[in-house]
Formats: sequence, structure tokens, C-alpha cells
Amino acid sequence: SLWSVTDCNFYEYVSDGMIVDNLNNGDSGDSSIVGCVFTAPSTTGNGVRQISSGGLKLTGNKFNNGGTGYLLDLSDNADTGVLVISGNSFENASFANIQLQRQAATTKIFTSVVISGNEFLVSGATASAIYSNNGSDFLYNVAITGNTIQLSAVGQAGILLNYVERYIVSGNEITGFSGGTGIFIGANGSG
Repeated sequence: SLWSVTDCNFYEYVSDGMIVDNLNNGDSGDSSIVGCVFTAPSTTGNGVRQISSGGLKLTGNKFNNGGTGYLLDLSDNADTGVLVISGNSFENASFANIQLQRQAATTKIFTSVVISGNEFLVSGATASAIYSNNGSDFLYNVAITGNTIQLSAVGQAGILLNYVERYIVSGNEITGFSGGTGIFIGANGSG
């Protein structure tokens, strides 16, 4: 709990550049990752993979390549929440720059997500800037505002939200989506 990682470089990871997982108390955290660079050598791996721990802030980081820049992969450890992703640059992820999900058979929920003021370049053939999908509602109180998203190929998406309760998507600039999707609000969501 209550840690910071600042101005570090994570290169050549194949699985995860950093894992956030509080095994003592799955809701405890209030941690930050600031000014770091995450660069995978290929189209696999996650820059930051969060399994548990609340109150994580990602600010001013650079994510390049890999499968996913930031992955919320919520475990069955505890209900938790508070995620702030602001002022980062996400580019060239093959699947999603930000992916929000929970692990199979998990019933826990995650509340209070703010994704604001980030820059995204979507480059994977069917990739998304921000992607949420799960078999049932698990994300609550999500705000996605003021981001700049550049799509570069047919079949890509800017923001795909499934199974999210109480959200706002506002003031995002999404360009280059001829043949793609700017914003898709899908299954079981309510704004």
C-alpha cells in the first residue's frame, strides 16, 4: 500500500511490465505510477496489469507496443476501486491501449474510473483505445473525458464499453475512423 514508481523504463517485457496486486488487502493501495516508459518488443504483453489494489493513479506515462498498455484484470480478492489514468500517451497496442475486465469466475466489482486527457494511437487491425468487456456488470461510475484518439485502420474502435453501469463519455476527439467505430456502448450498460 501507498507506494510510487516514478521515472522508470520497462523494456523488452513479454508478459507484464509491472503487476499491481495487493495480496494482504485487495482494496488497499493509493499508489501511483508516474513518468514511466513501457515498451514491449512485440504485439504481446501488458505494460501495467492490475489484479487488485485500490486507488491506483497512472500519470504522465508512455505506453508503446505490446498487447495492452494498461490491463485491469480484477481478481476475486476484494471489491475495490478508484483508478485515475490521466495525461498518458498510449500507442501501437495490438489489442487495446486500455482494457478493463475481471478474471473468469470473479464476482467482485470495481468502482470509480477516470480516464482523462490521454493521447491514443490505435494501430492493431481490430484494436481499441479503451475496451471494457465482461460477462456481467462489474464496472461502476466511469468517466472518459477529454482524450484524443487517432484510429489508423478499418475495423478499429475508439471506445467500446460493455457491462458498465453509471458512465459518462464526453469531450473526446476521435479521428480517422472511416470503416471503424468511434464510440460503442454495448451490452447491459446504463449511463
